[in-house]
Amino acid sequence: MRLLYRCLGLLALAASATHAASDFAVTDVFLATADTSDAAIDACDEKYQATAVGVNWGMVNGSAVAHLCQRRRRLEDVVPSQRVLQKIGVYGATECPPSMELFYRPKNFRVVCVQWETASTALVSGNYISDLWVSTQRNYNNDDVGWTSLHTNAFTPATGFIERFRQKLWTPAYHGTFISYKRPVLPVREVRVLQQNDTTVLTSACSSVLGGEWEDTSESYPLQVGATRRTLCVRRSNATSEPALLAVRVTTYAESCTSGYSHTQALGNGVYLCMLRGNSTESIKPIVSMRIEPYNRNTHPESSLPGGLELVAAMNLNLPDPHSQAVYLHTARASTKTAPSPVDLNRPPLVAKQVAGAQSKLSFKILQLADLHYTGDPNTGCHDTPLDMKASSCSEALMTKYVNELLDLEKPDFVAFTGDNVQTYKSSLRQASMDVVTAGVEARGIPYAMIFGNHDDERGFSREMMVEMAMAKPHSYTQRGPVEVYGVGNYELNIKAPTNGAWGDIGSDVFRMYFLDSNAYPDHGKLSNEDTKYDWIRPSQVAYYRQMAASHNSTVPAIMFFHIPLPEYAMDARSLRTGQHREHVQSSEVHSVLFSTLVELNEVKATFAGHDHVNEYCYKREGIQLCYGGGAGFGKAYGWKEVQRRARVIEWTVDSENKKEIRTWKRVFEQWTQRLDEQVLYSERDSW
Repeated sequence: MRLLYRCLGLLALAASATHAASDFAVTDVFLATADTSDAAIDACDEKYQATAVGVNWGMVNGSAVAHLCQRRRRLEDVVPSQRVLQKIGVYGATECPPSMELFYRPKNFRVVCVQWETASTALVSGNYISDLWVSTQRNYNNDDVGWTSLHTNAFTPATGFIERFRQKLWTPAYHGTFISYKRPVLPVREVRVLQQNDTTVLTSACSSVLGGEWEDTSESYPLQVGATRRTLCVRRSNATSEPALLAVRVTTYAESCTSGYSHTQALGNGVYLCMLRGNSTESIKPIVSMRIEPYNRNTHPESSLPGGLELVAAMNLNLPDPHSQAVYLHTARASTKTAPSPVDLNRPPLVAKQVAGAQSKLSFKILQLADLHYTGDPNTGCHDTPLDMKASSCSEALMTKYVNELLDLEKPDFVAFTGDNVQTYKSSLRQASMDVVTAGVEARGIPYAMIFGNHDDERGFSREMMVEMAMAKPHSYTQRGPVEVYGVGNYELNIKAPTNGAWGDIGSDVFRMYFLDSNAYPDHGKLSNEDTKYDWIRPSQVAYYRQMAASHNSTVPAIMFFHIPLPEYAMDARSLRTGQHREHVQSSEVHSVLFSTLVELNEVKATFAGHDHVNEYCYKREGIQLCYGGGAGFGKAYGWKEVQRRARVIEWTVDSENKKEIRTWKRVFEQWTQRLDEQVLYSERDSW
């Protein structure tokens, strides 16, 4: 038993640039139903002590809304005898395949099935699910290696006429319920062909026939060979003593496999897989995933699929049979691409402050200003002027007054402008808009940094132009970030110790801020399968965050800023939320891998977004606080007449015992004596 615990511990610690082992395993799944989305999300938390993952499943068991809930544990907390989720599938059938159990039946001839395995088998082999998400459309999970999208819709249609009409009226045409899951990223060690004579079995039984460490590469037996069906099974492992799969070729000439390949797998229909196994190197990375993808015969296969899957060859694996479905092989490869290290800023270091009267305590205070929407014209009138505002008139000039009052009241050490800083309508006002955004901090000599939102770069005012303007300002710490990484404005800033202390030597890092570009609107010409309105944080950005986090000798608590909230912001359970959720979370429909990465690395303690102007809550999800800044903008910025504009303050402190804490509160316009919703976001102190 001790040896088994040790093996599980080693698996949890094993890591590389491609995060070879996941830190979590899913241990339970539930379907919470209610009359509203909020109530279903609350049921996930209160009834099941679980976390909601993704979009509504439709009309379930007479309820209007249903959400999938997952409960997962860190690997070191999983007991060897405990079951973990090994597989989830959605099938066009009346019953689940052998070895799987029914989770839910969305409609006639549609079942959602799950398969469990003991941790002692699944965790050592890496054949388990570490995370789940539910999106509105196929391939909406993300582009990151390790994720797989299921192609069959699990959405539940309404049964009554009125409910069906309402569902059709309010549900977008592209809406569905598509499950995606994540597995640990481990090299493929072995590939086998599995034959099934009973063609009524609609899914592979790789794990039940070959053992719990074997995985399917498709949702069915896609290879038609006469009266039989076949599929590929793969075995992945973190055991470096075994050779890894380095290359695969699809051919109809078995002789061609003898040159440069070490193994051949015959599919039984005249098609062969040539495979090269060996030790991976820096230049040759192992294959970590294989997927057989079905297509209509008149459809050309996609060259790339979510999960980092790339087409091996445009050769139908069912080539000899003109009546069977066309299927193609895709593989994903481990990647350790790195971006160039950022150029050192020509700025003084950002230094924490010694607290007056408590020299053994340090602090660093940040003011977040979200969604200012400066046009550059101070006479621009307000949208949605607050009803209880005392000021005689409302315009962009009033916003400038508000920002200056905030700076004088809080005296922050740093200001974070978190997107939609400007919204210009005239090219002649571009510089003026950027100047007025930063006028208050520049006049006071306060360091600051910017990221951009979805309105900043409208009407030809590009992100490149804006970042160049921002970087030229004397007190700006804004950075463009590597051009090799998607977006403009991906960077970090480190806060240094002013003196020796329990926190470390003078000049050492004590606190860290990350900034990521959540981008604006996707190019639908290049993304024909994506109906999302808003763009998302791309895998190269998440990989760059990993690179930055790994570059530090010591881990200190960190926070992160981006403009458009992650989809996880919408899963806010009431008991885990401080502040008001007033409007729908306008995130991308595409599920970024960022949040699961933040949970895995356990470095960032809180994230701060803007975009949704009247949302101003913090929601604690799996140990990370997901916070809104609250809309601070007058003038062009929208709001609600019933809600005053507001801004968020974030304060980091460390005491004489090197215990860190992050607190936050909001400052509401014309309510200067009140710290609204003051709370502790993170603390290492025993009393928290």
